[in-house]
Amino acid sequence: MLSFDSDRKLYLVGARTQRLASMLQGNDGLETIVGPMIGSLGRELKETAFYVRNGMEGPRLLKYAVPEISGRTFIHPGFEFPPNATATGKVIYAFSHSADDPEFGKLTQMHIAPTAVTDFEALRVMYKTVRKQGYAFSIDEFEAGIASAAVPVFQKQRVVGALSIILTTDRLPSEGSRERARVLECLMAASKNLSAVFSAQAV
Repeated sequence: MLSFDSDRKLYLVGARTQRLASMLQGNDGLETIVGPMIGSLGRELKETAFYVRNGMEGPRLLKYAVPEISGRTFIHPGFEFPPNATATGKVIYAFSHSADDPEFGKLTQMHIAPTAVTDFEALRVMYKTVRKQGYAFSIDEFEAGIASAAVPVFQKQRVVGALSIILTTDRLPSEGSRERARVLECLMAASKNLSAVFSAQAV
């Protein structure tokens, strides 16, 4: 159903998965599609990978996968994704709202922490940056010692969720490093393939 091309660092969705996607609806169908992908993503990056669905009720954790590596501590993604303090919340908010809206960045609810962005103008800049670069990080913003990275998943032009990884801050590769670039490359490739499946039919 899903294969990883190590030369191109791409997750490839086969014809079987695309046929399956066309027949499935609801969370059960989504889990069948998303499960193999986040499992492969978690094994490749050796961290907890998860998918959050963006629905009428807001962001909701749909599925997560923890790689089997003995002697290593992994982080559960949790069930809350505030848009100012988590990578998942940032990408979902940034791509769910128009950057031209004067209210863009004006949040009704925020996570309050020493390192979390709460200023309106700073939030606008942050979300515009997320839209421009296509991904978001959260480092010690939701909870000290925890970091995450996320990319949006689309159905045609609509953001329907986010693919993310969560890890301890000390395991996050440094900015500008080849290792961090690889994390983003894997996330974006998986997002591109998942978006293609979702865009091929109504999920």
